[in-house]
Amino acid sequence: MNAHPAAELFPLLSGADLEALAADIGTNGLAEPIVLLDGQILDGRNRHAACSMAGVDPSFSEYVGADPAAWVVSKNLHRRHLSESQRAMVAARLATLPRGANQHRPIGLSRTQPDAAELLNVAARSVGRARVVQQQGVPELVAAVDSGALAVSRAAGIARLPAEDQRAAVRAPHVS
Repeated sequence: MNAHPAAELFPLLSGADLEALAADIGTNGLAEPIVLLDGQILDGRNRHAACSMAGVDPSFSEYVGADPAAWVVSKNLHRRHLSESQRAMVAARLATLPRGANQHRPIGLSRTQPDAAELLNVAARSVGRARVVQQQGVPELVAAVDSGALAVSRAAGIARLPAEDQRAAVRAPHVS
């Protein structure tokens, strides 16, 4: 099942975190339904993957509201413990979403960088740094900031280096 663009603002769980969620769902069932908008997962990509891993049939509900991006941010900020750098990465993604990507209905997701910074409770300067990482960084560098292993302030400087130097910096034991 495809993810809605607003759901992709936040990084997916992986490894032990996803396995723990799958084990919990396997033992206790799915406590909160996966929320859909226009047939796409708006909230619950991790729960959907965990249900698949645990062999549990997921339940679904339909989103009702006027601002899916703000709703996704609100749900995830209360549920996940993200660092300021991770929140800056989310804000940068929110500020770069296209307006009205759905030709049948405006998705209303786009925000300016200052608006996205305020919504995610981070400095606008951090959002600018996150944007540099996302635009110039190699995937490994972006993933390091998304996972919380590297601060966005440091990653923005690394993103300006050649690709192989970026990869070497991410592999270095003193990354954080």
